Amino acid sequence: MDLKLVKENKIFCDGKNKSDGHPRIYLEVSDTKVTTCPYCSMKFKRK
Repeated sequence: MDLKLVKENKIFCDGKNKSDGHPRIYLEVSDTKVTTCPYCSMKFKRK
């Protein structure tokens, strides 16, 4: 599972790397839940 721990509550995702990049989207990361990018399925969680 790809999980990125972040400090901010608003982040952007533009893909995991250049080969499978996607348009930059902004996501809101909750204190209690894991947020998943709808394009690349990268998961984000607050530290």
